[in-house]
Amino acid sequence: MFRLSSGPTLRWLPALALVAVAFAAPTAAHGSPPPTVEADVDLQGVVITSVGRLGQGPVRLHLRGRQLAAPHTVAVIELKPGVTADDVRAADVGGLQDAGEIERLGRLVAGGDVWERHDHVTTIKARAREHAVVDVTSNDQTMGSFHVDHVAGRAALPRSTATFAMHDRGFVVPPSLPADGVLRIVNQGELAHQAVAWRLNARTSVRGAVQAVGTGRPLWRYGDATVLSGLVSGHTVNRVEVRLRRGRYLLVSFYNELAPSGRSDIRRGLVAAMRVH
Repeated sequence: MFRLSSGPTLRWLPALALVAVAFAAPTAAHGSPPPTVEADVDLQGVVITSVGRLGQGPVRLHLRGRQLAAPHTVAVIELKPGVTADDVRAADVGGLQDAGEIERLGRLVAGGDVWERHDHVTTIKARAREHAVVDVTSNDQTMGSFHVDHVAGRAALPRSTATFAMHDRGFVVPPSLPADGVLRIVNQGELAHQAVAWRLNARTSVRGAVQAVGTGRPLWRYGDATVLSGLVSGHTVNRVEVRLRRGRYLLVSFYNELAPSGRSDIRRGLVAAMRVH
């Protein structure tokens, strides 16, 4: 059962203090634009190209699927030392159904949905590791990879226009978000989470949408979805370039942990209302 609260409870005060720090953090520094990794996804595979030297620090990821008629989910995994692309191919990461299995290989640092009408663009602070870009929708689990070396880059992070945080027990979202700009999405939890924004149609109340989510009814009846962030590991930060329609939204993480003691993110409380102006 979900309850829309008019204000934070005492248990939320530590979380709000953490996100206040995130909101107060500098949004940009002087420097050159980040180097860009282009990942082109189609039914045959994932082709990776990069513009500029990839040193540790800000790296812009441009994921696109210009030849895809339907959305494909793409995950970017920062591999642990000693883990290879062959190890990722041998693992079952299809559908991102078990973050724990993937996190044995590395961290989920970015991801989103791509198809002919939608690219996913985000900037991360990359560490000096091998990174796998996996189309988890593909039955063949197609993938590409890129390497970030130890030489520190001189690039600056893009200026963020708004920030929201994911925690293991909910979202902390500002009262409203701008329709266009760079959205800083911080996973301050220990667990992996995602962020899907459903734009509610005029006939749907926020309370009705929350009840629908809680009872497992499909939200496509109530509006259109935009994946702001695919499943990402705890303690990750993405600066996602967004273009949203103005209106009322319900922010949801649909991830359902498959561990024996696992709980769905919806039951954890990762459901929040927000407005885009």
